[in-house]
Amino acid sequence: MSGLGIQVWTDNDIRCFRNHYVQYGTGNLLLTKDSAYFVYCGFSPQAIIPKYVGFLVRNAGSGTQTAEIGIYTSTQPPRKSALTLTKVEATGSMDSLTSTGMKRNSSAFTTEVDAGSHIWAGFRPSMSGNQPRVLPYGWDGGMGYYQIETSASALTAVASNTPALVSESTINMGPVLQVELD
Repeated sequence: MSGLGIQVWTDNDIRCFRNHYVQYGTGNLLLTKDSAYFVYCGFSPQAIIPKYVGFLVRNAGSGTQTAEIGIYTSTQPPRKSALTLTKVEATGSMDSLTSTGMKRNSSAFTTEVDAGSHIWAGFRPSMSGNQPRVLPYGWDGGMGYYQIETSASALTAVASNTPALVSESTINMGPVLQVELD
């Protein structure tokens, strides 16, 4: 892990990566329908196959489930400005958002991420009823570790996303997302 709280993949013993720079928020965050949330998870100096994106649902959503999660890369780390995030792989097949607990994609991703990549996790809920409430990140001070794209297309339908920075004063910005290698 670097001094900034961002994990750096250095060996095969580390199996789960999340952004440690951004503090956890308080309470439960109600997600916004059709907003895509992106969280910087770290830098990989070696080629890896990230298999899952995980997150914690604290209050269940309702209605027909439509949502996607995915793995993304960028050529640069967060830098106080919006970045173009290139999709590695995304899916709409995941654990039920109409119940609480840890959730992730139903089947492992299989696409390798090149060495030297900056890794991001993405999540876009679009439930027909209520969106789920999740464990939130607290605040990143406008550093860009956390970005949102409102009115986003399905993550499975686009090759890249260009989300926006979250306001420096925003508290409880979005879901805590983690990248899991198994």
